[in-house]
Amino acid sequence: MARRNDHSREELKTMILDAAWNITGDEGFSAVTARRIARAIGYTPGTIYNVFTSMDDVLIALCARVVDELSAMITLPSHYDPAARPDHNLKIMARLYRRYASDHLHHWMLLFGYNLTESTQVPEWYNEKIALLFDPLEQMISPLFAPGGERRKKIAARILWSSVHGLCFLEATRKIPFITDYADPEEMMDYMIDGFISGIGR
Repeated sequence: MARRNDHSREELKTMILDAAWNITGDEGFSAVTARRIARAIGYTPGTIYNVFTSMDDVLIALCARVVDELSAMITLPSHYDPAARPDHNLKIMARLYRRYASDHLHHWMLLFGYNLTESTQVPEWYNEKIALLFDPLEQMISPLFAPGGERRKKIAARILWSSVHGLCFLEATRKIPFITDYADPEEMMDYMIDGFISGIGR
């Protein structure tokens, strides 16, 4: 193993984030502490705070990784048919989102379950990254809106995403059986998207 002073600041940053990522994937974000990370990389907890201002900064960086992974998955062009109707591709995107939530549950839960301390401001670069996550969805529903409907389109994209996310969360927390015993989440998503498309067309 390399000596502690053999690692640059950037190398330490990567080591810290990789360790935090692995802990999150195995046990959930609540298990991520400076002490756990330090033990995993062979440093003292103080080293974490020499590289990151706080544990909030570590978790924000992890959230950014989740956004990047999720974005790469749902924006891959080969998943979609550019000649298809919006509802067809929207259902594919919803299934991809659901698959990510299922396959990477702890990382996905980090993105929406971690609450920053009151003294921490969300960095502007992170807000911009989140905003970009909606771009593919906005482009997909764009044909449903008349020229000049930019604001309505942005609102609609977030309503649709919130609906899909809500169903994924109910499934992830095993609450679907509490609300229905005759429809699975995928069928519910399809029905919701059909209703969404129909509502915009009115």
